Amino acid sequence: MKAFALAAFAVAMPMMAVGTAQAATPLPTDKAADLVLRQCVDHALGTGAIVGQNGAQLDAKGLAYQREPPPFLVQTQSTSMGKAEYAKSPSTEGEVWGVGYDGGGCMVVTAGTAVEPIEKAYAAYFGQPNMWRSERISGTGKGERLLQFGYSSTRTTRLVATISLRDDDGVSSVTIKRLSR
Repeated sequence: MKAFALAAFAVAMPMMAVGTAQAATPLPTDKAADLVLRQCVDHALGTGAIVGQNGAQLDAKGLAYQREPPPFLVQTQSTSMGKAEYAKSPSTEGEVWGVGYDGGGCMVVTAGTAVEPIEKAYAAYFGQPNMWRSERISGTGKGERLLQFGYSSTRTTRLVATISLRDDDGVSSVTIKRLSR
């Protein structure tokens, strides 16, 4: 009987990490966006996926795992990058979410906040020497600025990050795709 109870507890423990985690201390929005961006890069590199099994590690970083999307991100649930799972960073203003896809891609989405401090956080991260390289990108939408960066992590794997900044809407997003050569 004891063995059955212990087995049931061992099965239940990973499931406890699958729910929404307790909220960590809210960060300034630019710091929250930087935290989620770093997690998304780890997700795209395959070193720290946004999945329920990693709920405890995400909690330790200050992120709250969530299997289902918040209402404003429902359209991200299933895309050409795969099926999504979510991690939220508590912020002092607006919403900051990481969307990790089972195909290896990832998105950072911020909403309801000033874009300028977030843009500075992204510029600091992607401006690190000997890592990401600025790339040309064609086309922009009305009221939208697009930036693109590339990173070759190995001879066979390359990451491409496309940043969309929409000041008027208070929305920014970073889409990171993992490409194989």
